[in-house]
Amino acid sequence: MGMFFGTLKKHSGRAMGFLVASVAGPLAGAQDTGHSQWDIMVGPVARWGVARYEIGGQYRDTRVAERLPFPISRLDWPAQTIGVEGRARWRSVNGRWDFEVSVAAAPTARNGKMEDSDWDYTSAGRVLSVYSESDTSADYRAVEARARWWPVRWKKGEEQFGLALGLGWRRETWDWKAREGVQWYPSEPRIPPDTWSGTVVTYGADMDFPYSELTAEMGRGPWSVWSQLAISPVARVQDRDDHVLRGILAKADTDGVTARLKLGVRYTITPRWAAEAGVGWTSWTTEGTSHNQIYSGDEGPPGQEWWIEERIQARFLDVWIALVACF
Repeated sequence: MGMFFGTLKKHSGRAMGFLVASVAGPLAGAQDTGHSQWDIMVGPVARWGVARYEIGGQYRDTRVAERLPFPISRLDWPAQTIGVEGRARWRSVNGRWDFEVSVAAAPTARNGKMEDSDWDYTSAGRVLSVYSESDTSADYRAVEARARWWPVRWKKGEEQFGLALGLGWRRETWDWKAREGVQWYPSEPRIPPDTWSGTVVTYGADMDFPYSELTAEMGRGPWSVWSQLAISPVARVQDRDDHVLRGILAKADTDGVTARLKLGVRYTITPRWAAEAGVGWTSWTTEGTSHNQIYSGDEGPPGQEWWIEERIQARFLDVWIALVACF
């Protein structure tokens, strides 16, 4: 990293000059490869984090409407997955444009504990009334596509520097299942805990975000480092929460913002092969209205429905390594 920032400081003045010149025409220091290039990358990817799903606030059913505290209930769904990611990237002849598609999948049998919390609100403040933990499994899939334009592409000898602007779209699909749980009653400690077996809750979420992206890249010799910042003010999450034991199905369509920061390093082994590793941090916050309906059980007559505010917050850390084939 010291080499990265030292080189950046040394050439920052020149890079700004090239940025201005690039508006009028090709960079004086840019070197064409003479042909387009494909990179095919495959490797393992690990993800840690949590997707938090909360309800409360404005409530209404077919008879009444009222304002409740927020939140009255929260589910924390864990992410502890290890999967495989594949990417394909095409670079134009002059290196000004690149297009990339990627897919990832991580079916995970054991995925940590789901935590379910409910609160009562009294004159003394918020009181945790019910708390439970359940074992979870998770199935994670993702697909992404993006295009980038490199207005700054400078190279001299073994040193290089570039800046890119990009547009992209990513969809992540999660399917969680909670089983074998224990439930406590913190506000009533004399009540013994309940236990259950089998499926308790299933939760699915489809997360979409079209984004704009800024990429910076710098290298010397076979080494290069890069960073990417992607932001989406129009992120969307559609979720479905099936409380199997209670016979209640909830669905919501939520909107909000997403931000993602990625840092990576690449080592060119030969002209045809390279290795890459990196880390990424993704943050989601979306809000909407959840539609709830009873389909079985003792909670009420089947078909009874109500609406309540919902907020989803997700924080994920990704770590990956990949082998790259260049041709």
